[in-house]
Amino acid sequence: MSVEGWKTITIEECCDILDSKRVPINSEEREQRMGSIPYYGANGIQGYIDDYIFDEDLILIAEDGGYFNEFATRPIAYRVSGKSWVNNHAHVLKAKTGYSQEAVFYSLEHKDIQPFIVGGTRAKLNQSELRSITLNLPVSLQEQTQIATILSTIDRAIEQTEALMGLRRFRSAKKAQTITGQRVNLDL
Repeated sequence: MSVEGWKTITIEECCDILDSKRVPINSEEREQRMGSIPYYGANGIQGYIDDYIFDEDLILIAEDGGYFNEFATRPIAYRVSGKSWVNNHAHVLKAKTGYSQEAVFYSLEHKDIQPFIVGGTRAKLNQSELRSITLNLPVSLQEQTQIATILSTIDRAIEQTEALMGLRRFRSAKKAQTITGQRVNLDL
């Protein structure tokens, strides 16, 4: 049941699935084609390559090998922007007109999709199951965008705070090194 002003929709209803554009390449070929374009797999960047398939904002979610059972502490979806190459271990999503790309991403990022996972030894999210995953989103695109903007602002604040904490650890280690004359493991 949806809250007033919100609707429950499937991935198929709110996203174009661009899996047919993915092109896998083996590691040997990737080594021969090294470049500066990120090559994405199930859980992020797997390396860099000399060409791209996509040049847009996308949402990637693992097809196999994802952190499906760790959804509470590790994201199951991630954003990519600009030129990229995606292999066949990640589904490629783009929000349809009328839906906020960021709102769809935030709805998926830590979603429990375990009921949609199939397979035995290696968990897999096949495309038909992906299409049927439901999300709750505001009906209004404006409200979707506002919520996504707030969440993005919070994410940036967290990243900045973590960076400052790293600098503080660095400063403390350097200070200790200066006082004692001994090297200190900075392990940032």
